[in-house]
Parts: sequence; structure tokens; C-alpha cells
Amino acid sequence: MKKSLKARFGTFFIVLGIGALLAFIAYFVRGDITSNFVAFDLLALGIVLLLIGITMQDKPPKTENPRFATIRKMRQKQAEKAKKK
Repeated sequence: MKKSLKARFGTFFIVLGIGALLAFIAYFVRGDITSNFVAFDLLALGIVLLLIGITMQDKPPKTENPRFATIRKMRQKQAEKAKKK
């Protein structure tokens, strides 16, 4: 299945966001987080990029819930009978 351009940009932003979050984690593990405020910028950037990327992904079309299919069919039949009369 071929992805749309919007979905490709969404994937790109997700990858960049994950990279920024991994860089933040690396700063945190290394112990440089108290002396370097760039790490907190990476955290914020990673979260924002992930959110943008997730919202840009293509969503599959919603399918009709089969839970009330029987009731819908009964109502359609009743409506068709009412139109015939």
C-alpha cells in the first residue's frame, strides 16, 4: 500500500521525535542533565514532534459497528413497507 505524502511526513516526524527523546535519555543517563538545559529542550522537542507525527498519520476509515446491524435492518424493512403503503 502506497503511503500519502502527509503520512510520510508523519513518519518522518515520529522518527525525529524518537531520536530527540533518545538523546534526552542519553543526557539523563550520562548525568549532564543538571548542567545543560538543552536536554530539556530535547524532551519538549521530542514530545512535540511525536504528537505532530501521530496526528499526521493516515487513519483507516471507520467501519460500521455490526452490534446493531439487526435493528437497523428491521428499521429499514419497516420503512420500506411504510413507503409501499
